[in-house]
Amino acid sequence: MNYLLLLIYSSILLCIYIIIYNIFRKKEGYENVQDQYLLNQEKYYEGRLSGPALPGQNSVDEFYKFDASKPDGQQLVMADPIQNPTTNNVDLKVKQCKQITSCSELDGTDCGYCFYNNKFYYGDNNGPLTDVCPGGWVKTKEACQERRERAICDKVTNCHDMTGDASICGWCEASNKAFVSTNVNGKLEPKYSQDKCADEGYGLIAQSDCTKFAQEHPCIGPNENTGPHTQQCLSALWKKSGCSTKGTNATGSLVGSKAYWNGMSWQNAFNDMKAWFADATGSNWNLAKSHQQGCLGTTPNPCNPKYSPRPVECAQQAFTSAGCTTKGTSYPIGNATSVYMGCYNDMKGGVRDLPTSLGNFTQAECAEKAKGYNYFGLQYYEGVGGGKGQCWAGNTYGKQGGSTNCKKLGDGKMYGAGDVNAIYLNMNTKAVTSDIIKAGVTQIKDNMSNSDYNTRAAAAEMCLGTQLVAPPKPSPPPKHCPIIPPVRDTLPPGGTMKRGDSLTSLNGKYTANLQGDGNFCIRGVTSWCLNSVYKDYYNVESITMQGDGNFCTNTGFCFCQYGYGKQAGWAKQVCGQGGGNYAIILNDGNFVIYNKDDQALWASGTN
Repeated sequence: MNYLLLLIYSSILLCIYIIIYNIFRKKEGYENVQDQYLLNQEKYYEGRLSGPALPGQNSVDEFYKFDASKPDGQQLVMADPIQNPTTNNVDLKVKQCKQITSCSELDGTDCGYCFYNNKFYYGDNNGPLTDVCPGGWVKTKEACQERRERAICDKVTNCHDMTGDASICGWCEASNKAFVSTNVNGKLEPKYSQDKCADEGYGLIAQSDCTKFAQEHPCIGPNENTGPHTQQCLSALWKKSGCSTKGTNATGSLVGSKAYWNGMSWQNAFNDMKAWFADATGSNWNLAKSHQQGCLGTTPNPCNPKYSPRPVECAQQAFTSAGCTTKGTSYPIGNATSVYMGCYNDMKGGVRDLPTSLGNFTQAECAEKAKGYNYFGLQYYEGVGGGKGQCWAGNTYGKQGGSTNCKKLGDGKMYGAGDVNAIYLNMNTKAVTSDIIKAGVTQIKDNMSNSDYNTRAAAAEMCLGTQLVAPPKPSPPPKHCPIIPPVRDTLPPGGTMKRGDSLTSLNGKYTANLQGDGNFCIRGVTSWCLNSVYKDYYNVESITMQGDGNFCTNTGFCFCQYGYGKQAGWAKQVCGQGGGNYAIILNDGNFVIYNKDDQALWASGTN
C-alpha cells in the first residue's frame, strides 16, 4: 500500500515539473522578444528627443505590431506607419515639425520653436500639443530667429568671445554682457528693443574693438555708476581733469581720496577731480592754497596778480625776502591788507604829501576807503579823537621827509599828529604789484642805514623788531672854532661850506655843493641851484648854517633878513626857530633842513 502511494506522488511531481518547464521555455522566448521591443522603443524615444530623423534613418519612426499567427518568439513584427491605414493627420504634422531645422521654415506650418531646448514641435500659440516645452515657445520665424540669436549672445561671457556664431553680437560694457547687434549709421546698437545698454552714447563694442575701447574708456563697466573703479579708471580721470601725478592727492598715492571716489559713479568722481583743478588754478587764494599742492604738486605764489584781494602772504613773502623778520612791527599778520611804511610829514609850503582827503576813520576803515590808491595815511589823531584819524590817500609819499610824531592807538595801529601821516602801503589796490610791495619793504630795510638816528631807529623796529640805543648828543663846537667844515652828508649847526666843498648822500647818488663859481647846487637825477631861485645870490665864497637858524652867505645874503625865505616857506619854518638847525642831503636827493629835535623844517623838493 505504501509503495503504491509513493508511486502516485512521484508521478504527480513529474507532471508538475514537465508543465512548469514548458511554461518557462515558452515564456523565455517571449521575454526575449519583449526585451528587444522595449530596447527598440527606448531608442525610438531617445531619437525623438534628439530631433527628427535624417533621410535614410527611420528608426525614430519605426513601429511594431503583435501578430498572433506567428510562432512563439516571432509575434512582434515591424509595421510601416505610412502604410498603416489607421495613421492620422496629427502624426504627419508631428513628423513634419520634427524635420524642421531652420526658423525660416516655420511660416505656414502648425509648428513652433521651443528655445528652452532648441527643438521644433507640433503645436499652437499656447505651446506644443504632443511634446513638452518647459519654457520659451514661439510660433513665427521672426520670434524664432530673435530667440535663437539672443541665445547665442547670452552664452558670451566677455568681449573677446564674440567669434564664430557669436559674431552677430556686440558687447555692452556697462551691462557686462553681449547683445544681438545691428549697425545704425555706423554705430552698433542692440537689434531688439527689449535689450538696453546704458552705453553713454558709445554704442555696442565689436569684437575687433574690445582692446581699444578698454584702453580709451577704462571707467565704462558694470560699476561705472556705483564704484569701486579700477586704478586705470581713476588715473585716467585724474589726468583728464588737468591735475598732475605729482599732486599729493593723486589717485595712486592718497588712499583716502581713492576710497571716496570709489563710493560714487565715475562721472561724479571726475566732477570732483575737475573741481580740485578749478580751485587749484583759480583766483581764490584760500582755495588755491589748499588745493594746488594736492592737484599739481606745486605751491602757489601769493603775489600772483590773479589773486584778489591780495593775500597777506604776498607781503609776508616780500618782507622776509628783503631781509626783514617776522618780529618786525611792520610784518603783516592775520588778515592784514596793508603794510606800515613809517612816519612822514604831510604839509610843507601848503602842499600835502598825500593829496586826497577821505574822511575820519580807523586804520581798517581807511584801508577800505583808500582802495584804488597805492598808499594811505592817518593823521591828526589828537584832534579827531575816538581812536580815529584823518584819512588821506595818494600814489607816492615821502616828498617832505620823515617825522617822529606818530604813535600807536588802541587798535594797535600807528597814527600821525597834525600834518604828519602814518603811511601804509595799501594791498587792497590792484595797481600795487608784488614789485611795489617788495620795493616798499626794501625801503624800510634801507632806512636802517640812514644817517638820521630817528629814521634808523624806526626802521629797525619796523624791519627787525629791535630798538636802537640812542647815540649821545654831539658836543657843541668850541667857541674858538667858529668855522665847522661839512661832514659827508650833513652841514651841522655852525657849519660852513667853501667853494669846492660838497655834501654827498650816503648812497653816493646825490651831492649838494658850493661850486667854484659860487653857486650852491644839488646834482643827481635832477639839478637845482640857488641862483635860479634867488637872483641876488652871486659872488659867494662860503655859505653857513648859523647858530640862530639862519642860512647866510659870506656876502651877507641871509634868507631871513632879505625875506626870500617867504617864497619857499623859509621865513615861517626856519627863521626864529633858534639854534641847532642843520642841513642834510638824503638818499633820495632831497636837501632838508632839520631843527635840533630832528623835525624837518624845509626841503628842496628835489627828490
